[in-house]
Amino acid sequence: MEPFELRHLTYFLNKNVFVGSCGPLRYRLAPSGDQIAVFAWKDDRCFECQESPQQIQVPMSDEGLAQAVDWLKKQL
Repeated sequence: MEPFELRHLTYFLNKNVFVGSCGPLRYRLAPSGDQIAVFAWKDDRCFECQESPQQIQVPMSDEGLAQAVDWLKKQL
């Protein structure tokens, strides 16, 4: 089983936000125009309580989602 099982691209095209966790890592993916903002943090607090989570922007595409997974794996 893959540690990061994200939703399909259609989920994000419909402007839905996805949150999840993998061990100590928490993450959030949010559509932003033609990109997806990917946030990651290692804290038990919710996203809204984070002062400066790590962040990248990836294209709103299947390739962009693959980039997000690769980046999240590096954050573990």
